[in-house]
Amino acid sequence: MGKYQSGKNTHGEILGFKTIIKPSSESVRRHYQKISETAKRLNAAPQHVLISKLNSIIRGWCNYFKTVCSKEIFSKLEYLTYKRIRRWADRRHPKKSKTWVTNKYWKTVKTDNSVFKSTGKYEVALHKHVKTTIARHTKIKGDASPFDGNTLYWGKRMSNHPEMKKSVANLLKEQNGKCNWCGLPFQEGDKLENDHIKPVKAGGSNKLENRQLLHKHCHHIKTKSDLKVIKRHKAEKEWNKTLKQFNLRDWIWVNDIPTLV
Repeated sequence: MGKYQSGKNTHGEILGFKTIIKPSSESVRRHYQKISETAKRLNAAPQHVLISKLNSIIRGWCNYFKTVCSKEIFSKLEYLTYKRIRRWADRRHPKKSKTWVTNKYWKTVKTDNSVFKSTGKYEVALHKHVKTTIARHTKIKGDASPFDGNTLYWGKRMSNHPEMKKSVANLLKEQNGKCNWCGLPFQEGDKLENDHIKPVKAGGSNKLENRQLLHKHCHHIKTKSDLKVIKRHKAEKEWNKTLKQFNLRDWIWVNDIPTLV
């Protein structure tokens, strides 16, 4: 490595080398083999079925390796995947020209003219390896500690974690890195659970506005209180149903008691 490419020790001295972590050759081989075997197994399947199966494989593998130096590997796998999908498409239409096959299976999405995408009722596009954003791991500040009270730093740090879902990251940022139940800050290693503020069985929605992050143990406590809310909601719902049916009939008050006529 060159002078300005080398790593440094804790004293700032140049080591003369730099550690670069990449996906292993064996991992890359197994990943492509899985893609190839899936395409072969689904030779006669519709395009959207193949895309759905491959997307789960590609996204999972890319998300695992996006924190290391994977850009060149992603580019290589993108090329290999295209060649394998191309064979899958050509095999289905041996008497058609290459241009006809390309126009049938590859579409234009914004500025990308080569998106393997299905059309019609099941419209879905194949995820590309190179579209995965590389997210470098950020080292903890030398003087930072989970117990220093700096919830903004730790909240932001955890919301930028490459293995954290975007919905969870947004909630974490909105809650300022704190649990909505106990009010204590989340620490790295804590188990976070995505909870409905108002239970779905009590009429709550799945929208982000009805979501909150809780510690796992706090979630257990809230679930006990949710059971009472759900029970009360069901009772009110049953009462409203009975009242509605009762109002459809003719009745009068007799000695302060509603009586059917």
